[in-house]
Parts: sequence; C-alpha cells; structure tokens
Amino acid sequence: MLEYREADSRLDPSNWVSRAEADGPVEVQAGASGSIPLAISVPNTSHDGDYPLGLVVTDDISGRTLHLPLLLRIPGDDRNTQLEATTTLSLDGVSTWPLTPIRSESRYELRNTGTTVVTGALEIDVTTLFSHSSQAAVLEDLVVLPGDTLSGSSRDAVQVIGVAAPSLRFVAGGWETTGQDPAGGWEQRFVGDTTPAIPLLALVTLAIVVLGAGAVWTFIKRRANHHAQPTSGA
Repeated sequence: MLEYREADSRLDPSNWVSRAEADGPVEVQAGASGSIPLAISVPNTSHDGDYPLGLVVTDDISGRTLHLPLLLRIPGDDRNTQLEATTTLSLDGVSTWPLTPIRSESRYELRNTGTTVVTGALEIDVTTLFSHSSQAAVLEDLVVLPGDTLSGSSRDAVQVIGVAAPSLRFVAGGWETTGQDPAGGWEQRFVGDTTPAIPLLALVTLAIVVLGAGAVWTFIKRRANHHAQPTSGA
C-alpha cells in the first residue's frame, strides 16, 4: 500500500506524483522483483529547480515501512545554486602561545537558499592572524536540499595570537582520496566574526620587558644624577 502526503494546492510538489495504475496493493512474489509505475504531472507555473519528493511503502502483513526518496528535476535557465552560512567561534581559556594551543568550538549553519541540490564536502577550520588550525574537521558526502539547513559544531585546538575567526569551506562534488584537493568544479568559503584571545604568555612577557626597561632607565638616571653632583673644595 502506498501512502501520500496530502497537498494543500496543485503547486505543492507532493501533489505532482501519483500511481499510474489503479489504487490497491502491489503484489510481488517471494524471491521476485516488481515495479511501481508512477505518473508525474508538473504544472506550467512551476519554477525551474530541484524538488525533493518521497514515497512511503508499507507492508500490510508485517507493518514494515520503507521510505523511497525521489528527486524531481525541472531544467531551465532559472536554476541557481546559492549557499549562505553563519558561524561563530568560542575560545575556552587563555592563550599561552607559543607553548600550548587553546581549545576552540566552532558552531555553524550552512543554508541552501538556491533551487538546486548541493552535494559535496564541508571543511570546518579556525583562521588566525598567521595560519589555519592544524586539524581541520571535514564532513564528506553531504547532500543539502533546497531550503534545508545543515548545522553542527566542531572542536579543535589552535595556536592563537590576538584574534581568531571560524572558517567554512564547501567543496562541491567532494574530495579526492587524499582528502586534500577538491574533486568538484567549484568551492565557496565563509569566514565568521573574529574572536579575541587573551594572550597570557605574551602579556607576561610584555610586563617583564616593560618592568625591565623601567628598572634599567631608573638605574641609568640615578648614575647620571650621581655623576652630575658637584664636589666640595678642601
């Protein structure tokens, strides 16, 4: 038995698909395979793009349910691929650069605001003043449907001098087996707002330098004053 989600209007993509044959159970003998003919009717007023659909097949005897995804693609010049992203970075503790790294957490949201399905890989990274983090997280085999949002977080340890910013890099089509070079035809990078790090070791070093310079200046000044004092005659 096939179950369909009721659509509110004819423009709802879920209302474009129906069984080509009469309603009723689909009979398939044990050990054999069968087919379910579908009829797809697309209105003239529909827009170019990709439309995710789905069918649900239920076994009346066992009650087992099987979900069948279906992607309906309408060609045309108005198809567009567009991604938007927001990402934030939080740093845990103080920076002791260059001795030890600081713990970081990047939270991200990747939104498909276009009309086509986007597939590929996502790299979550932390950008500092001089470099990227040494261990970037990579999510492979991603599928982001039109209107969908991919969200998550990634933890890392980075060497931060001053400020750091979260970075997202989406590579269409995925990665090569090395995990380094993009295999797709395009990529897009998003960089979030910078987050300051408290450079504890740098502050301590600066304080020592300032105090040392002050002590040296005081010593030189006292010696200069001592030599400048007039001597009394006999």
